[in-house]
Amino acid sequence: MTNSTIYSNTATNRGGGIYNYDDLTVTNSTLSHNSAAEGGAFYNDPYQHAVASNFAEVILSNTILANST
Repeated sequence: MTNSTIYSNTATNRGGGIYNYDDLTVTNSTLSHNSAAEGGAFYNDPYQHAVASNFAEVILSNTILANST
């Protein structure tokens, strides 16, 4: 994901902005004012990765996570 804004989203359980379970790179982006019970802006679920023995690799570069609950 590049040059993106994820703003003012809500999830009941996890990952108001992003719910991730695989390799992910986020560059030059903003996640703000998102909410969820767990991981308001971002939630990485290692147990749902495509290869059960590996964890998802997450790279955040020049990315803002702000004002999320």
